[in-house]
Amino acid sequence: AKENQEEAKMAGHGKSDILTEEQVAEVREIFTLFDKDSDGLVDVQHLGFMMRSLTLNPTEKEVEKLQSEICKTHQGKFDQQEFLTVVARRGKDTDTLEELEGAFDVFMEDKEEKKLGEMRFMFLMTSVGEKMKEEEVKEILQDCDIVHEGQINIKEFAKIIMSKQSSLILLL
Repeated sequence: AKENQEEAKMAGHGKSDILTEEQVAEVREIFTLFDKDSDGLVDVQHLGFMMRSLTLNPTEKEVEKLQSEICKTHQGKFDQQEFLTVVARRGKDTDTLEELEGAFDVFMEDKEEKKLGEMRFMFLMTSVGEKMKEEEVKEILQDCDIVHEGQINIKEFAKIIMSKQSSLILLL
């Protein structure tokens, strides 16, 4: 635990970049999985996949930029400390439960109860931001069982989405 605390402090450059002990342990575990020959280095081509396994979901362009920044030291490879630094910088940009809920606030009919009509939800998911197909939205609503009397509890929806993101790490 003491080692994780030190790495958490060293990984970030500013207060908002600091990782929790749990996050550092998770990053170290992912790094170890990819450090096949146990030399403390991982090939830069694995960076995107490693970040996605931590649900950071960078675009290909972001991965390419990070790869060019990170592989200057070890000729196409990076060490655990470099990976911790990248994750700490990138991690502060990920959605929190509150941010995900907040994204729907402006569209909610019942802001106090955090509810959104099913039809409005369907419209938003198929026409705003990263558009989904209507069938995909229907499948989500059916799988999540969050529609009650034509209303969707956005708090429930956000919790389910965040928990599904977290469980993706366990599958990898």
